[in-house]
Amino acid sequence: MDGPAVSCFGRRKIFGDQRLDQRLNATFDRLAKHPEVTLPQRLTKRRDLVGGYRLLNNKKVTHQAIIEAHRAQCLEKLAGFQGRVLLLHDTTVLDYSGLDVDELGQVGDGHGQGLYAHNTLAVIPETRQVIGLMNQIVHKRVKAPRGSESRQATKDRDSRES
Repeated sequence: MDGPAVSCFGRRKIFGDQRLDQRLNATFDRLAKHPEVTLPQRLTKRRDLVGGYRLLNNKKVTHQAIIEAHRAQCLEKLAGFQGRVLLLHDTTVLDYSGLDVDELGQVGDGHGQGLYAHNTLAVIPETRQVIGLMNQIVHKRVKAPRGSESRQATKDRDSRES
């Protein structure tokens, strides 16, 4: 692994397992250097790639735990900062239409499948310094058949995006 693995999450305890915490830091630090590439392209050593897959398949490793740890690291970076911080929001479509996975919802015009990720990024506007991801909500769009729901039922549905 490249260098000390402390930048994404600091040295905090995340999963209650030192090896998992170290693997998370090492894997995410490497991915952060080139977020546009695939895991095999960034984790070129077999042990790093297998370790990354094992990390992501571990039941202790949850989206919520990772986001909370990263948010805490962002708040530490901002401790004592007196200037303006912008919280920028954007929704990204994670299109996995080529995969056969039950947990995916509809994306796009309803013919694709995937998820929506709504991201909140903290940025210092004067320097354009990106502090990090303050939050991320992953949403599975439920396919509701046309005409099968009343307007009120649509508004009341828990799975509604808004």
